[in-house]
Amino acid sequence: MSSPLVTGGCFALKSKINGKYLRYSPEKEKILEVSGEDVLSPYTRFRAELSREHDGHVHIRCCYNNKYWVAREVNQQWCLMGDANEPQEDLSDPSCTVLRHEPSSVHVDDVNLEHARLKRSVYMRADAHPTEKTLRAGSLLLGNKDKPDEEDAYTFSVINLEGQMLLPKYVCFKGDNGMYLRARKVEWNLNYLEFSSDDIADPTVRNIIHTNSDGTIRIYSSHYGKFWRRSPNWIWGDSDDTTSRNPDTVFRALLLGGGKCALQNLGNNNYCKRLTTEGKTSCLNAAVPTITREAQLELHETVLSRKIYGVEYRLKDVNIHDLKPRTFYTKTIANSTSRPHKSKLTISYSVTTERRWDSNVSWKLGVTTTIKAGVPAIAETSVEISSEFSGSYTWGETQSHTEQQSNEEEIEVPAHSKRTVRVVATEGTCEIPFSYIQEDMLTTGEIVVTKMHDGIYRGVNSYGFETQINE
Repeated sequence: MSSPLVTGGCFALKSKINGKYLRYSPEKEKILEVSGEDVLSPYTRFRAELSREHDGHVHIRCCYNNKYWVAREVNQQWCLMGDANEPQEDLSDPSCTVLRHEPSSVHVDDVNLEHARLKRSVYMRADAHPTEKTLRAGSLLLGNKDKPDEEDAYTFSVINLEGQMLLPKYVCFKGDNGMYLRARKVEWNLNYLEFSSDDIADPTVRNIIHTNSDGTIRIYSSHYGKFWRRSPNWIWGDSDDTTSRNPDTVFRALLLGGGKCALQNLGNNNYCKRLTTEGKTSCLNAAVPTITREAQLELHETVLSRKIYGVEYRLKDVNIHDLKPRTFYTKTIANSTSRPHKSKLTISYSVTTERRWDSNVSWKLGVTTTIKAGVPAIAETSVEISSEFSGSYTWGETQSHTEQQSNEEEIEVPAHSKRTVRVVATEGTCEIPFSYIQEDMLTTGEIVVTKMHDGIYRGVNSYGFETQINE
């Protein structure tokens, strides 16, 4: 699989020195530092965007708030921060966000990075003075790569997370035959998994996802009370191992779109498919190296309904971008008489806003959802919570709302002249990370309440409306 730094996409970086993941630290002046424990957080996930003007170069933005890496000087030391609202291609601009990457000479999945404007290499600070409050040990700095014995400080492992999100906890799988995967003893009383149930509320179809720090998963069969395991290539629900040390019990979930996923078993790196052979019918088997039709599984949450509330926006981490002037109304009034003319003009125009609540780590699937949340909007100098939305909502869907505006203006046009009336404003996009409470009712009737921190709100609105009258 190609590196996201080559093709663009989502990834994490792991230090060769301390084994931790690079993390955006909003609580520490937006510093990038190698202190993350896993890739399950929006703070440790980043996205590469290919440079439009410089081949082999990228811009990197933080998935937490979609801000870009940019060089800043702190205490006479160049470092990288997640602090730029938009990418900057100009290598002479102090806000340049272009980075060069090259594979390490030691390992194909390792990479070295360099800031394109400063021509300085990216490295992890190994230690810091006890009084240093900003650039602590683990901070991502820029410097000259002049000490071969410190190669590991400049080298990072790339973890490809493209198409990988945090799966819902309570799930079931449906095969290409339209049947749910269920726990069923088939041969020699062994714990097979078979695509043969037509009821999502069937207790034998329910599984619980356990996610590892690197984004891989183990799957627990609620009916068997055991974890999935490959043996020899059949997938059985028979493992009591609570660790992730046995690769036969570990899977990688790849999202395919349309609510489908593929499960790759790390024991043989094959994808799991519905297979009929050896006296078994439509059972799960890690059989194929490619994602065939039978390996494309529909993922469903075993959740009847969901409530989202307690939304807390982190306004200090807002990203405001794509600001542009908009004209909402234009009319020219002519006076061909020899005397000035006054008249009342009714000015009518429509204003459209957009809003979307989504998550940048967890995946939510077609569950009937109600949400109660404030609606942020860009104002003159900041973002304000201007109203509240409460009602049914499809998670991740962009809602558009159009309002009609109307007012009267008295217009005086001098003799033998004309005046043009315009209504202008500024349109912009804001992206704001948020925390929220998710309350689920499972198919068992159980209520599960979870505090989540991976929300990202995107809104488009116009502000600063002004009526202009010009010759």
